[in-house]
Amino acid sequence: MRILLAAGIVVLAVGCGSSSSKTETTSPVAAATAWAGGVCLAFSTYKSDLQQAADALKAGPSRTQLYSTVTAAKTASTDFRSTLQAVGPPPAQAKPAQQALQTLKNDIQDEVNAIKSILDGVSSASDVKAAAPKIGAELDKLVADLKQAGTTLKGLPSGTLEQGFQEAPNCKSLGV
Repeated sequence: MRILLAAGIVVLAVGCGSSSSKTETTSPVAAATAWAGGVCLAFSTYKSDLQQAADALKAGPSRTQLYSTVTAAKTASTDFRSTLQAVGPPPAQAKPAQQALQTLKNDIQDEVNAIKSILDGVSSASDVKAAAPKIGAELDKLVADLKQAGTTLKGLPSGTLEQGFQEAPNCKSLGV
């Protein structure tokens, strides 16, 4: 599913890119809208994946469930980074958007490392009970990091990227 998502985003971005015809060009707003839509779709999928992992953890943390949750969160994080890579850099006003996404990528890596560290200390049933809320808190931090990045992208200076986030259908459900 995630591979199909990444492929769809690449097709979306390529479809809105420049045409091979020398007489046709894509407007900056159309390119920004396609890019913003890909980013918002990636955000939405990642947020949903993290929420599913957190919900599974709350359902009853066994050692197996704990490892399964961590694996799901790591996979979601890797897929998210890959999807953002596939979407590529923003077509306009690149610096603030690139900084927001780089900060998010760094925050994700920090949270994934924290989760790995917590998981490394799990060896007994009592460790599982102690680790579950800590891992849940790290998943909550990932969602908060995602929300902060969305807020930053939403607050980009007036221009084509701002308009792209306003016009992209995928961004409407995120409030971006």
